[in-house]
Amino acid sequence: MINLIGKKLKPEIKKRWQKALGEYPQAQGKLRTPDGFCCLGVLGDLAVQDGLAHWNESLKLVVNDYEEDVEFPECLLSWAFQDINFVTENLTTSTSFEYTESCKCLAKDNDTGSSFAEISQLIEEHF
Repeated sequence: MINLIGKKLKPEIKKRWQKALGEYPQAQGKLRTPDGFCCLGVLGDLAVQDGLAHWNESLKLVVNDYEEDVEFPECLLSWAFQDINFVTENLTTSTSFEYTESCKCLAKDNDTGSSFAEISQLIEEHF
């Protein structure tokens, strides 16, 4: 599990993500469904637009050529966040995006009914 508590998004990525949350249809349970995207799927789609990864259409995962069978490649987190060092922090891939010590996370918020507007506010406050 990646501990993102206290980690900050790069300002340009944060701004793009928050803006995109107002433009994408919301879905739950997977990064991407035929009906829309979860909040993390929106971030993943921005990475795909930037050429860092691509969608695995059958699994609806954001993948790249170097990290297989993960929902959210480390390269995406390095692209999105400031000061993430996978070697010294012994991080492993997770899609939860925890933001408090009590294990609150964006993925759970998305899947339990928080709107993209509410999630954008959480991103503003915690990332």
